[in-house]
Amino acid sequence: MLTTESYRLDDALDDITAAIDALDTRLADLQSSIDDEDSEGGGESGDEVRDLVEQLEARRDRLTFQQHGLQWQRDEEDWGGDTELVLGALTAGEEAIKNRAVPERAGRDERVLWLLAAATIKAPYADNRARDDRLTESVVEANFQGLAGTGIHPGFRQWLEAQVNSLGVPSESGNRSGTSSPATGSSGTSQSERDSTTSSSSDSPTA
Repeated sequence: MLTTESYRLDDALDDITAAIDALDTRLADLQSSIDDEDSEGGGESGDEVRDLVEQLEARRDRLTFQQHGLQWQRDEEDWGGDTELVLGALTAGEEAIKNRAVPERAGRDERVLWLLAAATIKAPYADNRARDDRLTESVVEANFQGLAGTGIHPGFRQWLEAQVNSLGVPSESGNRSGTSSPATGSSGTSQSERDSTTSSSSDSPTA
């Protein structure tokens, strides 16, 4: 793996809940600004604020969907809040191993699951291994079966995708490996989107 990150389920939920609360506060401020503009006759700036409100509302809705997914895995699937997930960013060789396992006719959503399967080192649905263990097709296939089976909420899958995409982005320090549970993400083209155009976007709690 290029880098790995450890996430505790309750910590991830705290992060995403705080992000939703911050968006709600920002949206309330913007709505107040729109109301003031309307009382003064509106204008171009009011239209820009409305566009921003729509974008932030869409982001909040996606994060809320991810929040529901995390809560489902914790409560309905009995994973518990102390559950640890370890994810990694694939090297070029690991991506090639993953691509060998992906069926040719797989669509975008299925290819995302294959990516997440390859990027998972430790999780309740996974064939757990050590961080420095070599990735193999059999591990990817076993993890895919866990993700594609029953009990995985699509909001949790979306959250996983956001975390994996963020791990492939270099940090200022140049080293992303760690054991904390940041919920950082990336903008632009995600790894799963690149997969869909080469061999075959997600939100995160904080920007």
